[in-house]
Amino acid sequence: MTTTPDPPDWDQALADLLATEAAPSAGADGGGGRGHGGDGRGAGAGPGDPSEAAGGTAGAVFEPVESAPEVAVLVFGVGDQWLLAALLKGPQLAARTLAAEGMGMAVLDDAAEEAAAEAARTASATLRGQQLLLMRRGESADPAAGDIQASVYLDGREVQRVSPGLVLADSPQLLEDLLIDPDAAAPALAKAVSVAEVSAAEAIGIIGRSVSAARKARRGRRVANHGDQAGTGGSGGSGGFDGPGGPGGLSGAEDPPPDPGPGAPGGTE
Repeated sequence: MTTTPDPPDWDQALADLLATEAAPSAGADGGGGRGHGGDGRGAGAGPGDPSEAAGGTAGAVFEPVESAPEVAVLVFGVGDQWLLAALLKGPQLAARTLAAEGMGMAVLDDAAEEAAAEAARTASATLRGQQLLLMRRGESADPAAGDIQASVYLDGREVQRVSPGLVLADSPQLLEDLLIDPDAAAPALAKAVSVAEVSAAEAIGIIGRSVSAARKARRGRRVANHGDQAGTGGSGGSGGFDGPGGPGGLSGAEDPPPDPGPGAPGGTE
C-alpha cells in the first residue's frame, strides 16, 4: 500500500477556507497576495520574506538534537509552500511550510505526541478525502514505537501506522533532515512560510488562483483525451482520464499541484 498522500480537493479546500475565514484577518492587504502579486513573494521567493514568515523562530525550534528531541512534520501532496500555507490557514494550524520534489511539508510548532496527532486530525478533516502523513521524532506513549513514528491520516482520524524507514527511503532528503539533522535542514527552514503570517485574504486569493489553474488543466486534458478517442474510434482505451484523486501519489503526474505564482505555467495572473 502506498503511503504517500494524494493531492487535495481544491474546490473543497476553498469552500472550507471561505466558511472558516469569513473576514480578512487584521492587517490583511486586501488580497495583495504575498508571492501572488502584492509584494512579489511566492514559491521559491527571494530573500527577505522567508525570514519574516519564520519570525526568527527556526533556531529556537530546531536546536541540536540533544536539546530538542521532538520534531513533527505533516506531509501533503501539495508541492507549493505558499499554497500549503493557504490551505492550512482555515484550521489555523501552527506550523511553517516548505516544499521539495513535489512534496509539501508543514513543520509543527508543537511536536508533542498528542499535539502533533491533533494537528494531523485537524488538517486531514479540513482536506476531506485526502490522505496526509504525520512523521514525528520523539518519545511515544506506545512502547512498541521507535524514535521516529509515521502514521497516515484520513478524514480526521489515524488510519494506519507505517514504517518510517520505508517512507524516508522514498521521500526528499529534506524530510529526513527535518527529522534527524536540524543543521542540514536550517537553510530550508530559513525560507519556510509561517501559516500565521498568511492573511485570510491572501489565502483565499492563493487557493482561488490554484483552483482556476487546476480546472483549466483538467479541461485541457479532457479535450486531448476526447481527441485521442475520436482518432482511434473509441477503442483500445486505457481506462480513461485520471483525475486529482487518481494514481500518481505525491508526484501528481496526472494532476500536478499548480504553481499559483506569477508567470507559472497554467497560471491565471
